[in-house]
Amino acid sequence: MKKNQHFVWTEQCQEAFDKLKQALSNPPVLTLPNDDDLFLLDSDAAEPSIGAVLSQKQNGVERVVAYAGRALTENETNYCVTRKES
Repeated sequence: MKKNQHFVWTEQCQEAFDKLKQALSNPPVLTLPNDDDLFLLDSDAAEPSIGAVLSQKQNGVERVVAYAGRALTENETNYCVTRKES
């Protein structure tokens, strides 16, 4: 993508997006959490959104439990990065 250049969402883009969404929301990517293993939370903030991944170390392997993300409100875009990620 280039600055001041309009992005066109094509059918090919939609197909790629749908495949990625399917891959990220179905096994073996997602796992069920358990009460015994350590949970890990990774977060990231990048204008104009935030995202997080909840994972768990099961049998020595980090497995994803859930993904989350949303757009920032107009006020939240003024927060420092540390505040956005907390």
